[in-house]
Amino acid sequence: MPETNTANQNTTARELRAFHQENGTLMDILIEESDIFSSVMAMLQSGQASVELKKRYMLRAIDETWVNAIEDALPYLDAALRNPSKYIMEREEVLPIEMSKNISPASVKHLAQHTDLISKIEGDTVTPSKLLNVFREETLQTYENKFLNTLINRLLTFVAMRYDVAKNEGQDTRETSLVMEQSFSHGDLKGKMHFTLEIAEPTDDSDLVEKNYSKTTDLWKRVVKIYDIVQTYAGSEFARNMGQSFVRPPIMHTNAIMKNPNMRRCLTLWQFIEGYESAGYSMLIQENLEDVPEAYLRDLYRAAAVQYLNFRYNIRNDMEDDGMLDTQLTDEAFMPRIIDRLKKLSADEFDIIRDVEQEQSSAAYAPGVMAEALAVSLRASEIMLSANPEESLAYGDIPEPEPVPEFVEPESAPGEETAGEAEDETGAVTDETGAVTDETGDNMTGASQETEKSDAENGADTADEAADTPGSMTLAEYNAAMNGRKPADSGEKKRRPSSEKNRQARMKKRGIQHNKGRHPRNK
Repeated sequence: MPETNTANQNTTARELRAFHQENGTLMDILIEESDIFSSVMAMLQSGQASVELKKRYMLRAIDETWVNAIEDALPYLDAALRNPSKYIMEREEVLPIEMSKNISPASVKHLAQHTDLISKIEGDTVTPSKLLNVFREETLQTYENKFLNTLINRLLTFVAMRYDVAKNEGQDTRETSLVMEQSFSHGDLKGKMHFTLEIAEPTDDSDLVEKNYSKTTDLWKRVVKIYDIVQTYAGSEFARNMGQSFVRPPIMHTNAIMKNPNMRRCLTLWQFIEGYESAGYSMLIQENLEDVPEAYLRDLYRAAAVQYLNFRYNIRNDMEDDGMLDTQLTDEAFMPRIIDRLKKLSADEFDIIRDVEQEQSSAAYAPGVMAEALAVSLRASEIMLSANPEESLAYGDIPEPEPVPEFVEPESAPGEETAGEAEDETGAVTDETGAVTDETGDNMTGASQETEKSDAENGADTADEAADTPGSMTLAEYNAAMNGRKPADSGEKKRRPSSEKNRQARMKKRGIQHNKGRHPRNK
């Protein structure tokens, strides 16, 4: 077989050499006789070009870790499959008396509990119409057996996947790639050309062929053996009897699993294949960047010139409806940006940066606003306290405020209680003569009456002093100033309504007789 491959390679090499010589002769003739071909060659050679030639050697090897783990666990798995756990399952079914065969004490107990199944009774003879039958069957549907069935299914998937990868991708290969980029111009014409060629083939190095595990090494033979064994387990009688009875991970550590050595090793194998994520083989890559020979570079330029002329001949640079497969129009005009260099990523880009200038401008603006608002407030206060607010008010100083609805303090009406006044906590009321009487009919002492009268006078004096204080105003004066008019009777002091009137109104609301000074219920 190796001799045949060598002969084929020698034949291919001779044919390639002959073709290259003929092609080179034709290109020389074309350059000498064709002026347009010579001009295209000159255009391409005057442009900017980059040529990259790479050779890559990929050496693969199977990861022996998963092979050893499965080989060590296979004897224990085989023993567990040959001796599966079993148990007796009882199944109960009520059948007619003619079909009843499996009668037990449970059948008699069931008949005593269901007397509707008795057809007739003759003396001590009871004839039932139906009886409970108990069927006992041996079954493999235990949790441990379901775990073994799940393990076989997962193990087959695990080994088959790595077997296929090693078989299809396990051979050592050598890849060669060529990338050529060309940019050119001729007057107003500008063009770009990109050419890529990649080939991959098995290595023909004698030293590397011996390392090709897909055909020669013992490790590959072990993988094939494991694959065959697992396939046999998947088609065994145990797997057929279990069918689709699987368990869902995580696996419960039952006593039957943990105390059985075979089951315990099967659990270890399960944990290994669940945690193993590799493809099953390792790969060593050697990549070389090689120089392009001058003769090959000349051939590349000639091939590029031929492709350029074919392109210009077959495809015109205009928009035609003939041969159009699809068209697309942008929704909006693109705005290209000029990027002169790449920005290197840095951790500083993700820091939160404070805008100091904005904070300073905001700080400078805030005091100005506060000062302006304070000046407007002081000016408004001076205008409201002045004798002629209409003459002093100027629209250039402050904006015109919106009219504020005037608040009128309500007078005490008969039968209504003035806001802010409530009944004394002890329930005491006062009659027309000023005598204070509580709900029990006992008169308060004269000292208490004098104290209340003194407090009322002191409150009135305090209100008078507050009204005479410079810079203060009443509610009516504030409403008049805000609405742009003088308050009525601004020189007259405003006094609070008499507390005696408020007490009288409160007593009338509660139905108290003034002449007797007692509550109606105390008569």
